[in-house]
Amino acid sequence: MKRLIHIDQLKGFGILSVLFLHTVGYIRNTLPYADTSLWRLEAWLHSFLMPFFVFISGFSFYHFYLKTKSVRDAYIYISCYKFMPYSEAA
Repeated sequence: MKRLIHIDQLKGFGILSVLFLHTVGYIRNTLPYADTSLWRLEAWLHSFLMPFFVFISGFSFYHFYLKTKSVRDAYIYISCYKFMPYSEAA
């Protein structure tokens, strides 16, 4: 299946945003005074990045796994490969 370049670019943007977020957090923690603008920037990035990654991963999962398979195969994939590692061994 052909890769979607714009999805890869969005993933790269998200990874660079997380790197920037960690850098801002480190700078904010090393300052001798409380900077509310850095705190607001960090809070905004946190509230943006989690839904962003959930959206991108859901879109990728649908496009590469569910779109090409039948509904029955999709349920088998989800149940076997996603939930089996968390179940107890018989």
